[in-house]
Amino acid sequence: MTHFGWVVICRKLAALVFGFVLLHSTLCDSSQEVRNHPGQQDTQPTITPEIALLAARIAEPISKAQAKNILVIDLRGPELQSHPLGSWLANQLAAALRRDFPMLQIADRSQATTTENSNEARESLQTAINGGKKQARALGARTVILGSFASLPRGIGITLMAWESSENGRRFGEANGLVPLSDEMTAASHGPIPSFQGGIARAGVGGITSPTCIRCPQPDYTSRARAAKYQGTVLLDVVVNAEGRTEKTVVVKGPGLGLEENAIKAIRGWRLQPSRDPDGIPVSARTEVEVTFRLF
Repeated sequence: MTHFGWVVICRKLAALVFGFVLLHSTLCDSSQEVRNHPGQQDTQPTITPEIALLAARIAEPISKAQAKNILVIDLRGPELQSHPLGSWLANQLAAALRRDFPMLQIADRSQATTTENSNEARESLQTAINGGKKQARALGARTVILGSFASLPRGIGITLMAWESSENGRRFGEANGLVPLSDEMTAASHGPIPSFQGGIARAGVGGITSPTCIRCPQPDYTSRARAAKYQGTVLLDVVVNAEGRTEKTVVVKGPGLGLEENAIKAIRGWRLQPSRDPDGIPVSARTEVEVTFRLF
């Protein structure tokens, strides 16, 4: 081989080595940039273990019902008011479900209504459920997970409910739990995390279970209601104490004809299993009671 040929080969080898060195340098710089800015590589949120456990609890009845295409909407405060923390909690739940239960097909929350204003009007539980179903239907989701939270002495109590999103859709299940308060939750709240008003919990909200009847006899008709052949419902707001007895009864809605008085008299004799907090301890809790009057 001529001297000129050797020179050409050496130049090509030098160019190849230079290219390799340049590529190696670029990769190292890129790796260093990722280490300096880990959020650019992994945008997945860090999921609180207790929230992941709650997600697993609510996923169980959903999976048994073979329900899919699920929207998680913002959780509500203890009086079912809108609150910024509700959006953060919903994002955590959706992320946990998407990671641990991919077969459930968790809907994208970016198009869902998020909560920014903690002063929005408060709603009844049924109104909140109906609103959640409507939002899920609008986004094409067949199942909706909604819930509530409240500040408790040892953390944040959470109640989750899963419903079929159709107007008359059934409830798949409920899950309750306690999540330790973190700096992230405090920052997401933009202020104090709300607790139950007057120190009395609300049944079925913020990690508090609902009371159940042991002995709940129906009230008697009044002669006036029977003569008028009236049938209807009396709605009462009642506190069920930790012993399972009713107290502090207030009429929310009633038809008159003496039916409210008979309903109050009847529930004074009721015996119930009381509500329990996330630790399983019986607690006093407010709840709404419907007493229905029917002629047979």
